[in-house]
Amino acid sequence: MKYGFYFFALMLSITGNMTAQELKYEQTPENIAYNGEGRYAIIIIRANNSLELEFSTNLDGDRSVIKKIEKNEVGNQTEYTLTFDALQVNEAKLQIQNKKYNQLIIQFKLSPNGAVAFVVKDPDDPDNAPCHIKHKKYGDKFFLAANYEGAKDEYSSSLECWPENERGVATVKRRLADIETISYLMEEIKNTDDRKKIYELYDQAYRLNPADKDMEEKKENVFKDYTGGTVKDGNRNQPHYALTYEYGTDAPAGLSAGIYKPEKIGAYFTLRLNPHIFAMMSSNTKKSFKAEFNTSAGLSVPVLTTEHVSFWTFLGAGYTGVAQHMKKSYTSSDYKTYLHSAVSPEAGILMKIPLQGTDRIVLRYTFQYRYALDRENGDFIGNIQNVIGVGFNF
Repeated sequence: MKYGFYFFALMLSITGNMTAQELKYEQTPENIAYNGEGRYAIIIIRANNSLELEFSTNLDGDRSVIKKIEKNEVGNQTEYTLTFDALQVNEAKLQIQNKKYNQLIIQFKLSPNGAVAFVVKDPDDPDNAPCHIKHKKYGDKFFLAANYEGAKDEYSSSLECWPENERGVATVKRRLADIETISYLMEEIKNTDDRKKIYELYDQAYRLNPADKDMEEKKENVFKDYTGGTVKDGNRNQPHYALTYEYGTDAPAGLSAGIYKPEKIGAYFTLRLNPHIFAMMSSNTKKSFKAEFNTSAGLSVPVLTTEHVSFWTFLGAGYTGVAQHMKKSYTSSDYKTYLHSAVSPEAGILMKIPLQGTDRIVLRYTFQYRYALDRENGDFIGNIQNVIGVGFNF
């Protein structure tokens, strides 16, 4: 266990180092006049205002060898002036930290009255990236701001300079396709007066870009127009009834009907059976088999209700009957049916996935445990049953 923990910590550390980027820098060729009274020297660091930087050196002990740090904002850049005693320190490694990126190390040499300047660059700044990445990042920025024309231009420029065989181009193409789809949906909205259809078109467009607040507001307003409520109210008033076809290994034919309300406890009833049970009802059946019959009921409890997907859990109990149709004895030609019974508590989860408007597909999973009333037949009945259901709400 101890070694497993160490391995996990090591892998977490490696993953963190793989994902974190490093700040970039370059030295500026400018000549800076500085009067250090024959003793002091300075290093000037410039960076975008978005980068908060902290400084130290490899020579720092109890006290930093940086005598003073001055910080000034100049336009959209921050200028840090670091003062050193060049008589004490003439060569060292400047360590630059930022919470978002890995530490940057700059080797430097200083002499009294000397001055040197560096520009530290944010690797996430589009202007510091290669052509295809630069335009993709600007495209992402425009897309999230719902500036679809600007995003389209930037993504198109990104494709023009995208290196051959480099991964990631599919993401750009998908965004361009999303923009085309949004444009098409907006045209469709202009061509219809059906308020429900307009809502559904806005909903489709909003799903392509959930960051589009204007689209979200328009969708909300249209929903109010044709329902008199909000989208949240729409979730609350969505159809509560669910009907699913239920499949289990020993009882492959079944139906479950229930009430699944977004904010209230509901109820359900399930009936499952094996078609062999109908053959068992015939007195002329001369064949050995077993047939299961299962019925259960319980309560449904809402767990999560959103516009896009909703979950309920349910708890219940039921009865399981397993009929065994077999010869009365090895020498007899007559058949008899033996019934084995069990009490069957169950639990599960139901999920509603929206299609269009208020239509939703329903998925249902049930875990059932059987307590045989006759312990000798517990293995025959089986202790555990997993059941999958699929259906619709209405």
